[in-house]
Amino acid sequence: MYFPIGSFRSLSIPIEESYDIIFIRTTRDRLKLVVLTPTVITVWLSKPSTLVGLIRRSENSIATHGHNVYAEWRNDTQKLVVSTEKGYVIYYKVVIDKPKGSFFGSISDEDPCEYLIRVNTEAQFEFPLVRIKLIQDNVLQIGSNIQGLANLGPDLLVADDKGFLYRISWDGLLHQQLTLSINTLSYTTSLSSDRVFKLHKPDLYAKYIEFSPLLNGIGIIFSDGTSGLIICETSKFEPQQCQCIVIQPSNDEKIWKTHCCVALNAIYQLLAFGSTNGQGLVYYIDELTASLQLAFKIQLSVENFPDLVENLGALCSMKWSPDYRVLCTLWGNGTFAIWTVFGILLHCSHSSEQSINPMEPYGSCRVIEWGPDGYTLWVSSQKSIISPSTATDDDVELPIQNSSQLLLLNFLKSAVINNPHSGSIEHLLLQSEDKVYLYLSGNQQSTNGNNNGLSISVGCDVGWQVIQLPQLYIHNNWPIKFACIDNTGQYLAVAGQHGFVHFSLFTRKWKLFGNAGQERDIRVVGGLLWWQEFIVCGCTSTSENRDEHTSRYEIRLYSRLTNLDNQFSNAARLQSPIICLNIYDDTLIVFSYDLHIMLYGLERKDGKPAPTAYMVKLHEISVEPYVPHAVFVPFIGLTSLRTDSGLPQSHASSLNDNPPQSILINVCGRLLLLQQERGGSSLVLQKPAKKNSLQSVTFLPPVMIAAWVECIWTISHQNSTNPYLSNALWLCCGLHGMKVWLPLYRKVDEPIFQSHRIMLTFGLTIYPLAVVVEEAVILGAMAEFEHFNSKTFCSITKTTQVFLNHVFQELIRKNLDFDALQIAQTCKSIPHFSHVLELLLHKVLEEEATSTQPIPDPLLPRVTDFIKLFPQFLRIVSHCARKTEVALWPCLFSTSIIGDPKKLFQQCLTINNLETAASYLIIIQNLEKSEISQQFAQVLLEHALDHDKWELATDILRFIHSIDPQDLNSDEYIRTINTRFPPTTASNRVSNTLTQKSPLSPHRDTLKFTYVTNIRQRTSSVASTITNTST
Repeated sequence: MYFPIGSFRSLSIPIEESYDIIFIRTTRDRLKLVVLTPTVITVWLSKPSTLVGLIRRSENSIATHGHNVYAEWRNDTQKLVVSTEKGYVIYYKVVIDKPKGSFFGSISDEDPCEYLIRVNTEAQFEFPLVRIKLIQDNVLQIGSNIQGLANLGPDLLVADDKGFLYRISWDGLLHQQLTLSINTLSYTTSLSSDRVFKLHKPDLYAKYIEFSPLLNGIGIIFSDGTSGLIICETSKFEPQQCQCIVIQPSNDEKIWKTHCCVALNAIYQLLAFGSTNGQGLVYYIDELTASLQLAFKIQLSVENFPDLVENLGALCSMKWSPDYRVLCTLWGNGTFAIWTVFGILLHCSHSSEQSINPMEPYGSCRVIEWGPDGYTLWVSSQKSIISPSTATDDDVELPIQNSSQLLLLNFLKSAVINNPHSGSIEHLLLQSEDKVYLYLSGNQQSTNGNNNGLSISVGCDVGWQVIQLPQLYIHNNWPIKFACIDNTGQYLAVAGQHGFVHFSLFTRKWKLFGNAGQERDIRVVGGLLWWQEFIVCGCTSTSENRDEHTSRYEIRLYSRLTNLDNQFSNAARLQSPIICLNIYDDTLIVFSYDLHIMLYGLERKDGKPAPTAYMVKLHEISVEPYVPHAVFVPFIGLTSLRTDSGLPQSHASSLNDNPPQSILINVCGRLLLLQQERGGSSLVLQKPAKKNSLQSVTFLPPVMIAAWVECIWTISHQNSTNPYLSNALWLCCGLHGMKVWLPLYRKVDEPIFQSHRIMLTFGLTIYPLAVVVEEAVILGAMAEFEHFNSKTFCSITKTTQVFLNHVFQELIRKNLDFDALQIAQTCKSIPHFSHVLELLLHKVLEEEATSTQPIPDPLLPRVTDFIKLFPQFLRIVSHCARKTEVALWPCLFSTSIIGDPKKLFQQCLTINNLETAASYLIIIQNLEKSEISQQFAQVLLEHALDHDKWELATDILRFIHSIDPQDLNSDEYIRTINTRFPPTTASNRVSNTLTQKSPLSPHRDTLKFTYVTNIRQRTSSVASTITNTST
């Protein structure tokens, strides 16, 4: 999702005296930010990260108005307000001055914002030198201490410590008639309830506020630690129409009346509250009751951060990323962490490894703020430094002073966040502001012009490919907005602020628009994806009617085989902006701002100089009854899955004919399934197609498949070797783990009341970014701290998690052993299949054998019965036992579970699996008497010598020498078996083996069995042996 990369940059304010950075606020587009110290106001650019404006308030102003506290930008960035600790609001005009110069050399007299001509490949890339002047406009006195500022658009909302929320204009006027009073405001715990009450607490006031225009609400923290959400029917927030939904009282003292900060998530309709005990509490808005319900808690675990949890302090600040996909939290001790929208920890500034402590270079963080598109994070930190001293005596304590620094951290984020299409679910694609990180997975076979193949699989890790975008494009179109890779893993498409470019991984060449004007007139929105050799993008365009100054909303098709030019493109026009799009085989689905879904059929037509493609509109569907607002939909897609169809008995004949029958819509984290009625018109393109004629299609009422959904993976192409996994729906549900909507094997004549699908849930050890069905693994990424040359930086690594063991366990738990067996039969060719069964047995064994409570329906006997159906059963049990504590072996080898290990040993000898039999010899040694293990060792040695297993025979001899001589006299036995070895001249291999590992060495300490040490308690002593001999 979001992963830190590289090392941070440290910036400082060019003033002589020491200073503390107390507040950071970015503009709406996050291209500028204001940084406050108590007496200095500075303005910075995000690209390049440079100080462009500084103003130091006079001593008279400080004495009259007080020190700086908060700041807020106007939406057009033409004005800036700063509140002070004495209750004043100071207005500043923002004047941008562009002198004839640049940060990296002089430029010509032409407009520095003009786009470069594409034919000039050696053009210099300069950033125009910008200087910002802050001119004080006026001052407004509130009359009391200001607790917070919020930008409502046309006005400002100011909270004070007297219990009032003032509305002031950007011109310095106070709208007295719009002032909200905490005591006169109407309160309720649910809008569906008729119970409305007032708070009669004169000392109550708002100590923290945050406004969300999409939610049309104000998150508020009261001075007593309670919290709520102020909503209004209109955007004016008139006092008579406002109402506050407060959080219901709780008996849990850890979460009630402990809130100290709030952050609002508009896309997922979440309210995150920080508490004084260090916990984060995330509430959601219930649709039925319109109340605030606790969704989950976010907190660092004691297992991963044992030395940190007790010293965190209050969770004093929380910031959602610009795309609302991750949350950054900051604690009182200076630690910050990054979480997904539904509570998975992605990164913590305090490393769990004691050898690396990045808190030392970070310092103690105090303020956080996200940069453009979430690629950067601005952090203010306090770092203790030793002031210079002229003293030479080592005993003299040097004074330590705290110095503020402004840190800039860089992040990678998954490409599926902004571009959640399902066309390339098996590849890892991460993007930074100007680079793309690519990891190819699955069995991808590609050829270049020289017919040299490249085969890449999960088992063969070729590492990350870091692809830098050409400066000719990214200089004027920074940062990256969308990125996608085609199914073959050969071609990459990337879109920035305007236009897009595509890249061939074999020729290592980029293809750009030849006409810079066409590139400038296209702004990719909604998504960017591949269909065969064509690039499909949603865009806004003004290329045809520049005089009208109106944008056109289009879907465009470009071929990678031709030049990037509009004359080779095909476009379809829409009536409203595109929110998101997706593709399923040859069908394109588009969701627009007017809550309409459009389906287009894509067709390829051969021609010269290259094939062309065109779109045919099939259906237009309104989802207005199910979606409150278009921005609440982060994902939409087509699927062939239905609730009334699983995996039919004759599935092999229908794998190649798998048309879409349903629509998936993610609304605020709740995944809805719109199923087409049986017998209706098809959702795909039918021939002959009639232009300008739309077929009617009807859908059943939506069904909610799952909640708290972060990521979705569907597979349009069916895999004949693995129909179960390829016909499933894969969901990442935050703290609720990974969910898979799995088809079940049902006969045609089975009763209709039996379910055709089942939802399975299992935990995650990594954050999933891709699902490789052919390999039955989940791929993810993880940022790791590296320490080099006294500097700490982050690197990205690929992580893998197998999931079949969880699927088998859940199916067996639900008495679906037959379906588990069917899935296992389709996956038995996977290289790590035996390891999956080992994990399954090991997990269930540890859960049930270590349980302190009786288990009414134990799962372990059914799991062992399931594993016995596979030929590698003996090896699986032996490997699992060797990786399990010996204290659990009696439970594993009880009569009702696995059975007597001596019988398993005999089975290994019967099939000549001597290596596995040697593993069971260790088990017998720890469960039986030494005489029995000695007898079985003799039998195994006989078989090893009969089959010329010389190395195994040598290990068995070591095992025999490890047996206590007090229990049995092994010297006589060894003399009898020495005659079984062949002469030393029979084979050089045998001679060398016996010479290097002599089983007859007089030094007993060198004769140790290599499998596992014998842990049975014995009283072996050389002294006692000598005593017995002398007597």
